[in-house]
Amino acid sequence: MGLAALLATRGARAAWDLVPAVGLTTEVDDNARLVPADQPSSTRTALDARLRMRSFGDRGEAYIEPRFVTDSYADSRDQPLESNDVFLLTSAAYAFEHSNIEFQTDYRKESVLRSEIDPALPDNLTDQGPGTVDTGSGTLGTFTDERKRLDIGFNVGFVLSPRTNMRLELSRIDVGYPDQTSLIRSPFDDNEIGVRLIRQVDPRNQVSARVYFDDFHAVRNDNDSQAFGVEGAFSRPLSETWSIEFAAGVARTDYTFRPATGGVVDNAANNFTFDTAFRKRSQLTNWTIDIGRSIDPNSNGFLTVRDDLSLRMAHQFRTRLAASFGLRGSQVDTPAESVGGGFTRDYWRASFQVEWNITPRWLLTTGIDHVTEEFPELTGTANATSNAVMVGVRYQGLSQPGTRRPASLAPQPQPQPAQPGRPQQLPPSR
Repeated sequence: MGLAALLATRGARAAWDLVPAVGLTTEVDDNARLVPADQPSSTRTALDARLRMRSFGDRGEAYIEPRFVTDSYADSRDQPLESNDVFLLTSAAYAFEHSNIEFQTDYRKESVLRSEIDPALPDNLTDQGPGTVDTGSGTLGTFTDERKRLDIGFNVGFVLSPRTNMRLELSRIDVGYPDQTSLIRSPFDDNEIGVRLIRQVDPRNQVSARVYFDDFHAVRNDNDSQAFGVEGAFSRPLSETWSIEFAAGVARTDYTFRPATGGVVDNAANNFTFDTAFRKRSQLTNWTIDIGRSIDPNSNGFLTVRDDLSLRMAHQFRTRLAASFGLRGSQVDTPAESVGGGFTRDYWRASFQVEWNITPRWLLTTGIDHVTEEFPELTGTANATSNAVMVGVRYQGLSQPGTRRPASLAPQPQPQPAQPGRPQQLPPSR
């Protein structure tokens, strides 16, 4: 945190902008536990408080956001679902004459009930790490499990020419379960180092190439996986409002682990990942369409294949009225060696929200949310659905004049933001 402030205030005219936000939300869910059986409705009231602290100088910026969320359920039978969640997001960037550095941390201490269900409308779009670290089986197990997760990213960029720069990328994910009572989850750490070469071909087209090495270790099954991979990417505008980003890569993973049946498995796998994103940014409407395949760590102690589709749309109908819609679909290929694994899980979530600014600082919010999961390869396993309706009120502070971000904080070409903990290697093959 001190490093972030130092980097941001080193430039002239640096100023801190403090923006508080407090929200109170009540929601009714017909299946809060996401189990394949009829459940009584659950009523939850949540208090969400955060403080955004941001500073910009001529060459640097810093961002700090502490957040606290506490909730309460109306029925005593739902008390095991209650939690007090703590979050802390920090980032800093500073540009020297021919180089720049970026740093980001994301700390979360939260219940597995909300940390293992991917949102269709992410609350924090600055989070660049893998979204859900779940069991891959749709099984939340016990709700008394609390998860602590720390994502760290550090980048150092060097300008090689007016159109070319190189970036060294370091990242780490550390996940643990204090006072763990469930056997389906495992603490793990994932460390990655990579080098990226970025070339601005012309004012419209940017390409990049990257090589990386990743080391993954899970405690429960002594899973040690090392991956070496390469990937390429390009981005370009399609029109005045639409743009496209595409990335693809291959990796070889060597792994050893202890299966539940005993012994040691020592093997290797070659894998492929990709991501395609279409984005529209206009005065009233924003669209994001993202399709990809990633290899992310799961809480069961393995790296798993995840095919994702996400769609987000936000529209400003009037000065005080806005709405957003999100759709997210995931297919998780759970390794056969994991606890209860060896199948595919299809997961879909859709959300719709409306915000009305009563005053510049006070907002009324309402929305609906639907979740469904299916297990097409398992017979005798019932699918589960959940439907929720929410209404809330939020106080949103306003940024102070004179704290707007400068037009440029880094030498050209500008580097991409830090991406803590985004492993791009494949899991153990079946």
